[in-house]
Amino acid sequence: MIELQEHAHLFDELGYVIDGLEDESYSIARSSGYRLALLCHDSTTEVGLLLRAHDLFDRVFTALSRVPPSASEAALLSAVSTLYFLLRDNTNISHVTTECLSFLAGIVNEQGRLLSATTGTPTPSPSKRKQPLSARRLSDVGSLSPLPQSPHSPRTPLQSRSPARRSKSPLSVSTVDWLFVQAKTPDAPGGRRSRFGTSPATPSSVPEEAQLAKLRELLGDCNLLPEPSALRSSGLALECLQLVTGPLCDACVRDMCRVCGAVTATLTVLRSLGALIAAQLGDPGVFWQAENCLKFLENVTFMNAQNQLLLADVPTDVPCLLHLVASTRDLEKASEACEPLLRGSTARAVLHGALKVLLNFTENHDVACTLVAKHGGLPIICSLLCLKAGDTYDTQVLTMSLLANLCEHNGDNRALLGNTSVDGTRLLIPAVVDIFVKQTGGNCGGEGDGSCCQLTEPSSASEAPKEQKVCASYAALLLGCLVNDNAANGAAALAVLPGHSFAALVDTLEYFISFQMKAGIFVEETRASYHGVLRALGGNTELLER
Repeated sequence: MIELQEHAHLFDELGYVIDGLEDESYSIARSSGYRLALLCHDSTTEVGLLLRAHDLFDRVFTALSRVPPSASEAALLSAVSTLYFLLRDNTNISHVTTECLSFLAGIVNEQGRLLSATTGTPTPSPSKRKQPLSARRLSDVGSLSPLPQSPHSPRTPLQSRSPARRSKSPLSVSTVDWLFVQAKTPDAPGGRRSRFGTSPATPSSVPEEAQLAKLRELLGDCNLLPEPSALRSSGLALECLQLVTGPLCDACVRDMCRVCGAVTATLTVLRSLGALIAAQLGDPGVFWQAENCLKFLENVTFMNAQNQLLLADVPTDVPCLLHLVASTRDLEKASEACEPLLRGSTARAVLHGALKVLLNFTENHDVACTLVAKHGGLPIICSLLCLKAGDTYDTQVLTMSLLANLCEHNGDNRALLGNTSVDGTRLLIPAVVDIFVKQTGGNCGGEGDGSCCQLTEPSSASEAPKEQKVCASYAALLLGCLVNDNAANGAAALAVLPGHSFAALVDTLEYFISFQMKAGIFVEETRASYHGVLRALGGNTELLER
């Protein structure tokens, strides 16, 4: 019973805060937004449960979206912190509305405008495809059909409204939640009657500086940045966007991010952040925002051709990604001389993020592969295979995967890569063969049948391949793409492969395919690619025809 009373008090206070968010007084709305952020931090699970059970997410997101991008940093950080605390609970993500996405996109877009003015990077003209969005939940949208315009246009904090109230039958919620609603708390002296019950008087106004300090202290517990004082609402908005488009994201959510302008706004910010990193002016906050930009772009471009095409719409976007790769590569090479906060994982996270976005962009997309080569990306990407600082496994696998994308269906890139150096002295093909031999144990050669490089098949799906085996598999895949329909590359590979034979490559690829099939992680879209590579290497494709 005590627990029910505690939840009843929380529900009553939550309802009062929501009322305050919708108040026509800006000071009350701002104070209520700050109080809501504190509630969501202290009782994330309980607040999410009450908002879901009583269908209040729409009201909360609509009220938070009233804060304009030009508002004070305290007001923006309160609103975005509330969203962040709620979105960390995966069960709340499906309740995000398009209006909420537009709000986050607006904050990111405003930062992009300010950064562009500071760094001198160009800002693209607004997309003509942008459509007004209704405040519908993403989980309710089945396809990207035109959305009806919302009957309530976005409001500024000073505009009043008398929203229609939903009636909530106790039968539509759980018995426990119904008890939360029915429990009453005594009237507080000087209290104000909320439609949810009686709550204390209007929250006392906390100075904005104190609000910012408290919110950054709470966000500091989330380990977003080494120094919480560098936290800004724009960076946290990017964090929210990448949470919304994370593992639970579907095609509809990715489409909504494009329609509401979030993708375009993020690209605008990334151009300016890339310029700061290239000029070695990036502090931890810059790297954190760049990493979140790239995570978001990775999420929304995954198997989404229309979002991938946005990277090609603005001529500077592909060069921006390549410059990020080159800049972070140089930071990795000089990591011992860098400041501790810029060393290792920070720069590497941005490097890997840029590679993952380029991977999505170039997946079966010939125009994208041509653009990367046109802007000088091939030698930049090849040079990553020589990185020695830190753990190079992820970097090597991502690099070889991207190079395989770039040359799988593009004969011009195959020819260019065959003559591209990785370090000024070694060409790509011998360098990849070196990686392959090293990852398979370095004992290959001499027999001509590749048996010394054979990898034992996993006895079960739970026996995951070691990192060396995975890296060797990607090296074999890249070599297969390079030699396909290119006699010169084939001769160069045979000259340095163990036993002067493709047999070791075939054995490795067959193992890798078999493992993926047994583990249930084989992606059907890759079947044709593996088939073409095995055919180019003279291997047996029966495994793929089962």
